[in-house]
Amino acid sequence: MAWLKIYEWERNTYPEFREFRIGRSDSLTYFKKFARHFKISIPRLGTRLLRHNGVYFPDDEVIQLPLITSLSLVIHEFAHHLATKKYGSDQGHNKNFKRSLKRVYTFAKRYLKKNESII
Repeated sequence: MAWLKIYEWERNTYPEFREFRIGRSDSLTYFKKFARHFKISIPRLGTRLLRHNGVYFPDDEVIQLPLITSLSLVIHEFAHHLATKKYGSDQGHNKNFKRSLKRVYTFAKRYLKKNESII
């Protein structure tokens, strides 16, 4: 159940990102910005219609997100992509993932200050 601790830590540490709602095209824009900054490939964006969570498929480099999501979910799923690229195969919610998650949140803070939620 260590993965539950990551979700709780993320909610408590970065609550403002959960309120920042974005659409599908904006999600891809953030993927491109994050990938450029961390010098890794841009993951492809898939649609997840039936649930409100996201999922990362490391073999295909695809992140599936709902049509309307939060910046925190975009960051969380991109951190899976970053951890996979930096540390090897998909490792779930371990310390390398948490390290990647912190790095993406730190970089993404600049977008909270300049922008407001679009929805």
